[in-house]
Amino acid sequence: MTDSANYSSMRRLLGPLGFNILAKTNIYKTLRDPGWTLSRLGKRNKKSLLNYKNVHQGKTGFIVGTGPSLLDMNLVGLKSQITIGLNRLYMGIDRIGFQPTYMVCVNELLLSENSSDFSQLKMPLFANWESRAKLRNSDHCAFFRTLAGTHFHKNLTQNISVGSTVTYSALQLAYWMGFKRIILVGIDHNYQLETGETKLAPHTKVERLVNDKNHFHPDYFGKGSVWQLPDLETSEAAYREAKIAFESSGREILDATRNGKLDVFKKVKLSEVLKEE
Repeated sequence: MTDSANYSSMRRLLGPLGFNILAKTNIYKTLRDPGWTLSRLGKRNKKSLLNYKNVHQGKTGFIVGTGPSLLDMNLVGLKSQITIGLNRLYMGIDRIGFQPTYMVCVNELLLSENSSDFSQLKMPLFANWESRAKLRNSDHCAFFRTLAGTHFHKNLTQNISVGSTVTYSALQLAYWMGFKRIILVGIDHNYQLETGETKLAPHTKVERLVNDKNHFHPDYFGKGSVWQLPDLETSEAAYREAKIAFESSGREILDATRNGKLDVFKKVKLSEVLKEE
């Protein structure tokens, strides 16, 4: 029986219990993969995640996105900081002047299309559990079990929510690691869509007809490659959940992105933050 058929059966089973579609999807995803808790890799992965709990307690960390604003910033000061790089930030290590402490990617399309690159990374990589088979060298990897929605998960040995942006996964990781303060860099939250793309729903997979203008490298999603359209509305809802989670525990998230369009977090200048560190 295919996954689609399995899901349909599970949905019919859960229907009378009053679960909505999102809840049914997440419950099905949890039940269909006992390997998360029972397999040798699953047990090893849980131990790995536990080793990261509060590893940077009370510290300041930087989550570095891949927006084109990175090209207008002096990022050399991040070389001495604890940084979490997102998705394909590794493409520009020489250009940005530092190597991230950690990398996070939970997008199955990105992990599948660039599995060789991710497998060769030297720093710890946090990826989604479903992509584990694509990463040939998993010794440097820890895996999240990703669920749909925007709930902020504080125990990464259970689940995380993707929130329609990899930044949200990184924020849940940062909380788990115990950071007191997180600074966002390169989270432009602004996309130039082609004429045909503006009429399509978020998450739709489309082929790029021109080189990428939405990331710091033109070949990030180069001409002819496939990418998924952004979902800014859901990601903003996720960011608000992250803000609540951090502030309710006496922590904060600040945004040092140059000319970014995200208005959920307090804006700061990266140079001023680095002076304090």
